[in-house]
Amino acid sequence: MTDDLSDIPPDERRINVDDMHEVRTWMFSLACTEAELRLAVRDAGTRAEDVRAYLAKRK
Repeated sequence: MTDDLSDIPPDERRINVDDMHEVRTWMFSLACTEAELRLAVRDAGTRAEDVRAYLAKRK
């Protein structure tokens, strides 16, 4: 995953929790901990918009 995600449509973004660089990038982007991110992906799936919505509901 590149650090520049601006050219990827938001609904096409997927979160790969097996890639620690990607995990750190998404943690920063979503303002969450690694545990929160992994739980969100487990419960909501890998689609970034679904994870974002899941995290918003939990706060």
